[in-house]
Amino acid sequence: MLVGPLGLAASQVAHGLAYRLVDSNAEHRAQVLRQTGHQYLAFAPLAFAVLTVVATVAFAAQVYGLIRSRQGRCHRPSPLAFAAVGPAIFCLQEHFERFAAGGGVPWSAALDRTFIAGLLLQIPTAAVAWVIARLILGIAEYVAVALRVRPLRLRGERVAGWTPRVSSVEPSAILALGYPTRGPPFAL
Repeated sequence: MLVGPLGLAASQVAHGLAYRLVDSNAEHRAQVLRQTGHQYLAFAPLAFAVLTVVATVAFAAQVYGLIRSRQGRCHRPSPLAFAAVGPAIFCLQEHFERFAAGGGVPWSAALDRTFIAGLLLQIPTAAVAWVIARLILGIAEYVAVALRVRPLRLRGERVAGWTPRVSSVEPSAILALGYPTRGPPFAL
């Protein structure tokens, strides 16, 4: 569950950086973004909020799973998963943006400078996303260990240097009012 949101976020960061690197003029860049179908970027803060919620749920699910399974370690995501998700999302996104803006199949999108720069930037952003995923999973392991409930100890076991003293008290026949010491209470 972490590969999806972190991979998508890394892809979008590389996407934005590519346009900033290729075209430093903010006005011209805004015009190019409008012409190439990037109007949806107005909803980027909402999308990042949703991705944050999904990553938080993944974190909580990982902690819960570690507590229930009593395992000490999480399954670590492969760096290849992050290396594949980012470029795939970026390629599909660029082609879909151009298709939505122009209506035809944008075969030439892969030859644009922004596309090549964005594709190259996918490598470092995917590496950062992978490191963040490992960090989140490491924190999940730490939290799971801190929250893990210790099993109950049986009578007579030593618990942190303390030995419980159990005295055996025989129930008094006086309290039982002549009835056996075990059984249901008597009716008045």
